[in-house]
Parts: sequence; C-alpha cells; structure tokens
Amino acid sequence: MLFSNRIIEFCSKDKLKVFEINNNSVTEKKLDLLSKQKLNRLKHIKILICGEQIYIKIFIFPKIKIDKLDVIIRDELKNYFSIKKDIIFSFEVLEKDEEKIKVKVYFIKEEIFQRSILNNNEFVEAIYLVQFIFNDIVRQITLENVVICAKYNENFYFIYSEKGSISKNSVTTKNISIDKEINKFINMNRIENLNKVFFMGLQKEQIDSINLQCDLQIIEDVAESKIINWLK
Repeated sequence: MLFSNRIIEFCSKDKLKVFEINNNSVTEKKLDLLSKQKLNRLKHIKILICGEQIYIKIFIFPKIKIDKLDVIIRDELKNYFSIKKDIIFSFEVLEKDEEKIKVKVYFIKEEIFQRSILNNNEFVEAIYLVQFIFNDIVRQITLENVVICAKYNENFYFIYSEKGSISKNSVTTKNISIDKEINKFINMNRIENLNKVFFMGLQKEQIDSINLQCDLQIIEDVAESKIINWLK
C-alpha cells in the first residue's frame, strides 16, 4: 500500500496532484517520485476535479425504476451532446409520481480521463467536483437561496445554490474584477430573491467594493488542506 488515504486532484488541463491523508494531516506527494506504474497500482482512490464547469439539465422520463436511471441518463446525455466517449455525471430525483419522474443531472463534458494515466484504473472509489464541496460547506450554514464565490488554486467559481441544490455555476481562470464578475453572473442567470453571497478563499479587502442588495459573508479557512480533508 503506497498511501493510507489517497486523493488525486485534477487541478488543470495537464496537471495532477496526489495527496496523502494521515490522522487529519494532509501531505502533497511529489509526482516526480511516483511512476506511472505506481499510480496505476493505487487502490481506493478518490478523485477531485477542479476547473471544470458543471452542466446542469432537467430531464423528465416516464416512470421507471431508479436503478435503470443511470443507463438512461447516460444515453440521453451522449445523444444530446453527440458525445461518443464516457461522461462523468450524477443526478438527483426532484419529483416522481405514478406517471413520470423528474431528475436534475449534473455532468461535465470534458473527457478528462481519456488523457490521464488513471484512464484504466479500476480502483477509483469516487469522483468529486470541487463545486459540490463549496456547496456542502454552505449547506451546513443555510439552505436559503445564495450565491457562492470561491477561489481555489487559480480558478474562480461562481455558484447559485437554490434551497441547498446547485442550480447555476461558472468557472473562470482570468484575472477578474470580482464585483463585475459576480454581478454579471447574477444578471446573466436572472437570479432574484437572493438572500446572501458567501465568499471562500478571498480576503475582506477583496470584497469591500462589492455593492449588492444582500448580505455578504466570508467563510474563512477553506485552504487546500481543508478541501482535501473534506473527501476523507
């Protein structure tokens, strides 16, 4: 066993990070010390994907068994976007009755594993998108309709969480005016009845100029080690 608890982070198009967790201590492993063969032998891997926008789509199907939804959704996404290779997605059931079932599907179009050395690794235990971690942190505080603005590594994430569920999101790596970008995100997505905006990975002086008709709150201590620890 190489690591007691392993997180592989896809932090950019061509870069991986490997973390080891021991007794709440997070250590980044240098990739030059790990060969392709060793990485492919890692077991019970959890993967964190950063920098990818989550696409969200609502599907309504005739009533079917829950255990058949995975295959049906996968086929629908491939047909809808004309994608031949596999798609990373998850879903939640919004409504169901005697005739139909309504689901919200979250997915990314980036064929990230086709490039990676983990492409054929059968020991991937779970795949996480970093936006869901930000949303989970806020869900512990409130289930109101809120916007989340988070900076992690070199990416800025803007998320609209509606009653605790991710409804809209965008990702940018540009040097941005946070004030302009957050107002653009709110206006483009026609977000109304906004109760609060949460900020992560930012300092108070970076948000002092933001002018919004709602409460602003900074959530401190969302460093890389805390994000990685969240996946334990």
